[in-house]
Amino acid sequence: MKAQLQDRRTVADGTIEVVFRLKDEEASFVPGQHILVVLLNSPYTDEKGSLRIFLVQNITEEWGIIRIATRISESAFKKLLNEMPI
Repeated sequence: MKAQLQDRRTVADGTIEVVFRLKDEEASFVPGQHILVVLLNSPYTDEKGSLRIFLVQNITEEWGIIRIATRISESAFKKLLNEMPI
């Protein structure tokens, strides 16, 4: 399933919430589900690679989007996640 970055905001010191808009807007996720996020064409690389598993933070039956929250670090993945244009 493909998604596009829709929004990013700071929710606590060093922690961001990231909102992705799904290409298939019929899909919905519920809190507690896991998703695998792969960031394509990253200018950054490290030994951990370009994918991570996150818990979905959506409110119940929020259609067409996925919300995740994560602490920002110096990993290539999180650096790109924090810098990607909306």
